[in-house]
Amino acid sequence: MSIESTDKVSSMSSMSGVMSGVMSGVMSGVMYRDFINEITAELGHDTINVLGYPEVAIRIQRALMDDDVTVQQLVTLISSEPILASRMMNMGASVAFNPNGNPVKDLSAAINRIGLNNLRSAVSAYAMAQLRSKEELQVISVQLRELWQSSVVVASLCGVIAKNHSKVNAELAVLAGLLHSIGKLYILTKASRSSDLLADKSGLDELIAEWHVSFARTLLENWQLPPSIVQAVNDYEYFDGDSVSTELDLAGVLYLSSIIIDEIQDPMRFEDLMKSHRALSRFGISADQCFEMIAESEEKIAYVMDSLGM
Repeated sequence: MSIESTDKVSSMSSMSGVMSGVMSGVMSGVMYRDFINEITAELGHDTINVLGYPEVAIRIQRALMDDDVTVQQLVTLISSEPILASRMMNMGASVAFNPNGNPVKDLSAAINRIGLNNLRSAVSAYAMAQLRSKEELQVISVQLRELWQSSVVVASLCGVIAKNHSKVNAELAVLAGLLHSIGKLYILTKASRSSDLLADKSGLDELIAEWHVSFARTLLENWQLPPSIVQAVNDYEYFDGDSVSTELDLAGVLYLSSIIIDEIQDPMRFEDLMKSHRALSRFGISADQCFEMIAESEEKIAYVMDSLGM
């Protein structure tokens, strides 16, 4: 082949690669636009379901936000799901919640022993376990596990920060932490049906980052969660860490919890975190206190997970 022919082949090959990239970008754009349009249309319905997320978990979380809810009402709800009822009994009888080994006679006794705050975590753990066991969601099992683990740690941190550094109700903060990634969960379960979406990890990550907050807000409103939680989940990513405010609200609690867990694995990055996020020091949170909070959170998580056999 002549040099001229070789140059032509090379030029055609390069152009083909460029055109392929352009077409791939166009197709990705169309694919993501169609995906968002589909989700947006679904979110406009009166009732919204996350694939595999148990309806009973939503009903229990709603009930737990009612100050007048009775143990018997919770027993009725939990009893409608035998697996969940069995796990609550096991949890109530576990060493973590029953160090003296006293017998747990019924579900109401188990609930009283566990307490409403731990019940919230347990119900969410059950819901995620059900999601992860769905055969059609096995393609995103790793992402679901990581999302759940992160949500549990953030929720536990929310509870500790709310209790020690704010006037925010700690139980409300825990629930906000457990639900703050529900938009990410929703997008992932929808994307599980498309191998093309899952194959484009960077594109899917960008889509989740851009849309998860607005989808979470719509879901939580549809599920009739307290407006304070909806607002916090909607606002936490935009919390102004440089504000002069000296009182930490629910969005701030969620924000601080999420940034702490993002950096805690790397001591060097955590030092930078303390320097760059003045909100931590402004609200009286030191590096030592952050590590203490992580330890306390991990202990609580271990209790719940061990009790649930997860």
